[in-house]
Amino acid sequence: DERVKVGHFYNSITGEDYGSALKVVVCHFDKMWYEWKPDQGGLAGRYPVGAFEVQGDKWTGMVNPATGNKVEEKYVYLLYLPEHPEAGLVVFASTGGNMKYLKSWNTQLTYLRTPGGRQAPIYAGIWSLTINKDVNKNNQPFYSLNDAGKSSIKFVEWVSKEVFEQAVLPARETASQA
Repeated sequence: DERVKVGHFYNSITGEDYGSALKVVVCHFDKMWYEWKPDQGGLAGRYPVGAFEVQGDKWTGMVNPATGNKVEEKYVYLLYLPEHPEAGLVVFASTGGNMKYLKSWNTQLTYLRTPGGRQAPIYAGIWSLTINKDVNKNNQPFYSLNDAGKSSIKFVEWVSKEVFEQAVLPARETASQA
């Protein structure tokens, strides 16, 4: 029985296990609403933010009044994997346990500066993401982008012109059309 190792990145389309560390280029970022069934705990649907009226807000909790289901705002990244170009573009969606680390990453993406001092676009850098053991507020173990309580997401290097032209630019064009 072939299974994904706990704490590893896994490509659900190709079945490839990328291990616990992965280099990525962010080609596009967006927020989405995830609707969860309370009785079954399963995903009921993914929607663009604002796709329907909700009760509450993202800080105190949102509910779809039409279904009674819980709605959470999550981050979704369209990524290029420079060490796995055959994977094409992959979607990385946040989980609750990673939100604080991804918020930190979004800040880093926003404030990244080129060597000349200008604000860099989000797709200008290669980042390393590493999964480590973590514990939730109930002291239950899980895996996240945690490194001793801080984000394990680190800037590695600038995207080369070749990678930009052959992978990132087409990915950005695809994302804008989608």
